[in-house]
Amino acid sequence: MENNKSTPVKLQRTSVSEQIFAILKQKIASGEWQDGQKIPSENELAAQFGVSRMSARSALQRLSALGLLETRPGDGTFVRAFSLLNYFQEATDLIATSNNMEQIREFRNFFESDCVRLACARRSRQDIEELKAIWQRMQSAAEAEDFDGFFEADMDFHDQICAMTGNELFQMVNSWLRNLMMPQLKFNTMNFARIRGCSLDREAPNYVLRVLTEEHQDYIHAIEQQQPQIALKNMPRYFGDAAGSQAQ
Repeated sequence: MENNKSTPVKLQRTSVSEQIFAILKQKIASGEWQDGQKIPSENELAAQFGVSRMSARSALQRLSALGLLETRPGDGTFVRAFSLLNYFQEATDLIATSNNMEQIREFRNFFESDCVRLACARRSRQDIEELKAIWQRMQSAAEAEDFDGFFEADMDFHDQICAMTGNELFQMVNSWLRNLMMPQLKFNTMNFARIRGCSLDREAPNYVLRVLTEEHQDYIHAIEQQQPQIALKNMPRYFGDAAGSQAQ
């Protein structure tokens, strides 16, 4: 006779604090608890769910760790508007390790490429004018041999391209990447300028910065003409060479 018995499925029990966490998170996600609203205290939640104060506290701590709640000493606990950027920023120290930086650099290169494609498709006349205004700052910094000013304008240039996508998630990730990689990007750009200067047999810093400024002008023209492939021809070389220079 065939044995129809099957191996029983093991069900994992969910802890009390896990259940409370899920219920409270849903209250925030559904809008039942609004941004800035004061929520019940640990004691009140413990009484409401018929659990220990420790279980209620554990659930609240998890929600706070996600950036969904904030505790104001002497005032209570309040709902905090969820921000993906804040969540990323909290995890920055854990992510920005030497083992991860190469992967982050690769991600940034692909991310920038997608930003350029969307910017080309969605750019407006005002977007282009703002990009040109930033380029003017780059040009002035290059002529003054002001590397710090040039670097800041360069970062703003790429921030503007990301803003031109019209995608808020792209902009949040871009802001996080900029903060995460700022020291490395500055170091890489300096090395790129130095190596590029040697390859051109020119040591004058302003000459190299002027060359980079001209390349960014071509970048603007390609985006204005909605030609992403032309815009992307320079971008991989710029980021790739800059990143590669760190290893030299």
